[in-house]
Amino acid sequence: MAKVTVNFLGPLRLFLGAPAATFEAGCVAEVREVIEKNYGPVFQKKLRSMGVKKSLSLWDNSLFLLNGRSLKKESDAPLKDGDKLDLGVTVAGG
Repeated sequence: MAKVTVNFLGPLRLFLGAPAATFEAGCVAEVREVIEKNYGPVFQKKLRSMGVKKSLSLWDNSLFLLNGRSLKKESDAPLKDGDKLDLGVTVAGG
């Protein structure tokens, strides 16, 4: 297991009430499980308070960087001590 820091970027810091969290995980898929379990309900509650009725996954609605490099959502990449995973809000515009 590796000690990994997950940084919540932009509005996620406000939505989740934390700038970052540290977890122990062996791969990115394990971090996903922990993020959804610990922060998914907080994310859903915030969305509902904003009038969003649809249930959305925190993980599936975020952008990811592992140590500064883009990461696919379904990644099972192995992790090592000190890795940093950045989660940011997916934004669309026109």
